[in-house]
Amino acid sequence: IELLNVGGRLVYSTCSLNPIEDEAVVCALLAKYGDKLRLADAAQHVPLLKRSPALSTWRVRAGGAWHSTWDALPDELKQGSRIRPSMFAPEPSVVESYNLDLCLRVLPHNQNTGG
Repeated sequence: IELLNVGGRLVYSTCSLNPIEDEAVVCALLAKYGDKLRLADAAQHVPLLKRSPALSTWRVRAGGAWHSTWDALPDELKQGSRIRPSMFAPEPSVVESYNLDLCLRVLPHNQNTGG
């Protein structure tokens, strides 16, 4: 992102369906860079592409259980694990301020393209 020109365009794409690798990464970047980075509506560039809306909530599996927030995670799982606060879905007001609804989820079975 440091190499992106002012006004430049960055397209983030994964082959994952996991929101921790998708929406959570986008949210972490928006949190880190603040108003220097924003989501743009790309839907008009791919009008025939079948897509689903971005996820705004998800849970993280740790210690054999699902957790909705970092605060709900037991302290022993916070210490020395790979789980990070940025893996959890942000509060609804933050999701709205990031315009996360502009993210596009492209699922292979909707395109009949395989995985």
